[in-house]
Amino acid sequence: MYLFTTVLDGRNAQPTDGVQRALNRAPRSFEDYARRVAESELWSI
Repeated sequence: MYLFTTVLDGRNAQPTDGVQRALNRAPRSFEDYARRVAESELWSI
C-alpha cells in the first residue's frame, strides 16, 4: 500500500536539482551510466 499511496502518488513527479547540488554536475541518464561502465569493463571482473 505504501508504494502506491505515497511513493507513486505524484509528489515525486518533478525532477529536482539534488544531483546537481550534491555532485556539482548535471545528472546522467541510466543509459549513459550503463554504457560508460560497460566500456570500462568493470562488470567483466
